[in-house]
Amino acid sequence: MYPIHTNRFIAGNVWLKEWSESNTKHGSNAMTGKYIGVYFAFGFGAAALVMAQTLILWLLCAIEVCSFRDTLLTRALSIHCSPGSENLAP
Repeated sequence: MYPIHTNRFIAGNVWLKEWSESNTKHGSNAMTGKYIGVYFAFGFGAAALVMAQTLILWLLCAIEVCSFRDTLLTRALSIHCSPGSENLAP
């Protein structure tokens, strides 16, 4: 996911370079709406990918935390309730 997100930012920079070269070549800022629209699309796409990446990581971490908590609780209870653990009880 990260390489796609990075490529969006690189594409936006390449588009800005194309826009500035077009301005230099024509001597004016022709077709401003087209250039701003495409640049906005690159920026919006990159932001959407960052949001998706964050959501996926958040969900995966939440699932892993629940799994870790259950494992920790199971092991703690098995130690406390196992035979020979009378000395561990308060």
